[in-house]
Amino acid sequence: MKNFYKLASLVLIAFLALQLSSCGKISNPEPLEGSDYPHQYPRF
Repeated sequence: MKNFYKLASLVLIAFLALQLSSCGKISNPEPLEGSDYPHQYPRF
């Protein structure tokens, strides 16, 4: 049972480290081809 806790904590720490290391590496969103972004809504 102790090995299970060691393995679970190791996996959890590795998962958190991967999440923190990838923070801020997401590229800027770009509109899809053929989309009319930004949308033009009718004024009333």
